[in-house]
Amino acid sequence: MHQAGVWHADLNAYNILLDRQGAAWLIDFDRGRRGKLTPRQRRDNLLRLRRSLLKVAGEPGLAYWQGLEQAYRRLGEA
Repeated sequence: MHQAGVWHADLNAYNILLDRQGAAWLIDFDRGRRGKLTPRQRRDNLLRLRRSLLKVAGEPGLAYWQGLEQAYRRLGEA
């Protein structure tokens, strides 16, 4: 998403759906926008998601966050 220059203005645990195969789908882009994102904007967006995962799922929510961080590192986005 960030590689495509898409900023999800409300990235949180409730806006991520997982299908039976474990693929993640982002929803609710009504406040999102396209454009060049700075590394700080990307990081702030992801930290908002981390806070949401902790709030909704507690410590087990961090497992999702750790997987996301690893994926971003592989992409060179973090």
